[in-house]
Amino acid sequence: MKHAESKLKKVIIVHDMTELKRQQHQRLVDEAKLRTEEDSSGKFHVKVWGMPGHMRIVKLKVRN
Repeated sequence: MKHAESKLKKVIIVHDMTELKRQQHQRLVDEAKLRTEEDSSGKFHVKVWGMPGHMRIVKLKVRN
């Protein structure tokens, strides 16, 4: 892919998820966004991490 034509460089590969797994993932993403917004210190960012089916919410320290 590194040496492909420019139109092919925009192709991405993602895990194929069922509708239920996509809904679960979206709920986790929404919860992570909410937790990030609730962090008044601004020192942490909350993200969804892991492979489909084994995703979890993690709290990461913001780099300066």
